[in-house]
Amino acid sequence: MERGQKILTFARAVQATFSSSEWTEIGYLTGTDEWIDRHPRLLRSLNWGDDDYRGNALDAVAHILKNTENLRILFEYAPINRWLKKNEPGAFTELESEVSGLEVPDVVPGTVTDSGLAALADAQELLRTRGPTSAVDRLHTGLHDFLKAACDQAGIQYPATPSPNQLLKALLEQHPALSNLGPRSEDIKRILRTSGSIIDSFGTLRNQASLAHPNQDLLDHDEALLVINISRSLLRFFDAKFR
Repeated sequence: MERGQKILTFARAVQATFSSSEWTEIGYLTGTDEWIDRHPRLLRSLNWGDDDYRGNALDAVAHILKNTENLRILFEYAPINRWLKKNEPGAFTELESEVSGLEVPDVVPGTVTDSGLAALADAQELLRTRGPTSAVDRLHTGLHDFLKAACDQAGIQYPATPSPNQLLKALLEQHPALSNLGPRSEDIKRILRTSGSIIDSFGTLRNQASLAHPNQDLLDHDEALLVINISRSLLRFFDAKFR
């Protein structure tokens, strides 16, 4: 997330949640308490409900973020964190990823069809704007397409309507790039074979707990992010090998 977008996002959160006591507390936490106390309009415009409070909040957030270490403090501050998670889940996920390194980076694989690329692009946009729960369906579609395209490129046969797990099994058994995976090749292959059952579970979650269908019970934020991170890890590994 760009710096300007961070300022706007945090400013919306503080406008919705801060009283003067929160401003004082965040000032102490970020080492900006004197700046906040001396600001000619910030607390005054808040207390009087003046129209310029929004602009003053933007100024304050921008000043706080001049110290990049304050990003974590702002994000983890309970009123801000709760508001973002509830009201802007996409921004919450993006900031959480930057602060904690929780999200596996997006990947654009070299072996994929146009529809697969579109699905992965949709997943990234949904992750950014609406949060991980909304992105699970499209990422599953992109991973399925990638595995199928990899088989096609290597001339590997598969059933007429293959599941992702069937495609993964065919690749592990037949793709030349996966024949030797280093000094602990068999251990790595064991991990990859085990990932087949994980991919099967992805399909179940997609069908029964994502927005692919009108499901009532959807994956929560952390569980959806787990699915996305594992899917991206597999994509990144196989794409590196097949390139």
